[in-house]
Amino acid sequence: MAERFRAPSKPLRIALAAILAAAFVLGAVVFPYGEWMAEHFAPLAVGVIALGAAAPFCRDAERMLAIGMLCLPLTQAPTLKALIRWRVSEVVGWIFLLKHLKEGGATRLPREARMFVAAMSLYFLYTGAVGAALAGATETPVEKVLEYYVSPFFRSFLETARGAAALGMVLELLRASRDFGDLRKWAALLALGGGVSGGYALYQSFVGFYGLPLPLLPGTLSHPWSLRPFGTFYEPTGTGSFLAAAMFLDLYLLTTGRRRGLWAGCLAVSAMGFFASLSRAGWLGLAAGAGVFAACTLADRWALRAGAVARQRVIWKGMAAAIIAVCALALGGWAASGMMGSSNVSFALSGDWLRQSAASRISAYAGVPSGILDCWGVGFGQGLLIFREGGAPGLVRLILEGGIIGICLLAILHASTIQSLRALLNHPEHEVRRYAAFLAAAYASCTVTTLNYINTTDMWIWVVWGLPVISLGAIAENLR
Repeated sequence: MAERFRAPSKPLRIALAAILAAAFVLGAVVFPYGEWMAEHFAPLAVGVIALGAAAPFCRDAERMLAIGMLCLPLTQAPTLKALIRWRVSEVVGWIFLLKHLKEGGATRLPREARMFVAAMSLYFLYTGAVGAALAGATETPVEKVLEYYVSPFFRSFLETARGAAALGMVLELLRASRDFGDLRKWAALLALGGGVSGGYALYQSFVGFYGLPLPLLPGTLSHPWSLRPFGTFYEPTGTGSFLAAAMFLDLYLLTTGRRRGLWAGCLAVSAMGFFASLSRAGWLGLAAGAGVFAACTLADRWALRAGAVARQRVIWKGMAAAIIAVCALALGGWAASGMMGSSNVSFALSGDWLRQSAASRISAYAGVPSGILDCWGVGFGQGLLIFREGGAPGLVRLILEGGIIGICLLAILHASTIQSLRALLNHPEHEVRRYAAFLAAAYASCTVTTLNYINTTDMWIWVVWGLPVISLGAIAENLR
């Protein structure tokens, strides 16, 4: 029977409403462009407060969680005017966070899960507090950034709220994951979301290349001189990065479960959308994930102990998954090239363009030590780096906004994830080890893509990072 919500306490709802109201009043009165913000975002504040108060009426927690997982790739499109650039998954995450603040979360979690939750919570609490403290003193040399992001205070508040939503989703996944069937369900929802997002990216390329008068989702972005699809994300890099991780879950479901026609279709569509995005970060992430998957498969110590027959079975299944992946990418490349034009593909993958892109990323990472010194090791605060630099690769943002304390917390977070993957890969059941190999590939792919320009407060990143500890919590009692 599905779990039912109980009403959050009245003080908790009042506190949420007061925090949101204060943020929007300060943004509208104290900081520049406040009138624009009040016009466009005041309905959002009202909607969020209403959703928080309406949490008791969202009766089926399991269905809400499924909706949140399925909508993870909807980070930019579609949008409504009253919910401008807002994400369904984040609203669901806030409701779950309210629930956990009042009732508590899962009990008897393994140490790795507790470390992950603590590090993630403290990272967003710390960077949010620093952002609130430094927002008033933040200089904005890039004036156009102010026009788009409204004010430093509002931006810091918004990005911290997005991190809190991701925390709420992770907490609920930890509570709701009770067995291996639940883990397969989360993987299926992520893979299905990838298929939908990849299909829409392909559709966007098709419409753009042929100039067809077909509708696009409201809020869809496009590049003024490129046919690279943004899909449901803020940029093509986000599309390629998400699809790179989702394809490993497609492969897992295709090679291990039922409805293989569905997962074969999702994999094919995701591969086409992935190739059409021409995301260099996505290709790096895909390569890193493939390498991790191969290493995990070949190092399966339980299969090695079982003898030559088991070793051959593991190797053959790994090779089959690799062949399927290569065929899907070849199909994706053929279809995407036809829809985008070979000249556009050649330009995006040309050596000069790749060298130019790599040089800008290397320059950004070379400036990290001086950036940490500029903020005295404290960090710039959540969401504020955009006002100083005008943009930076995802990992650079995570480091500079968190400072030395943020670096330590991120190290703890990833250490707990890697330790969870290690425990899963040493599980005595072959099905769990096979799942862990694909999960490790998705984690590696997601982590590597943060080296490029990607919005690191997108919830899907934190959910993928958290899946190993969520999985360990679901099957911890079966570990040796």
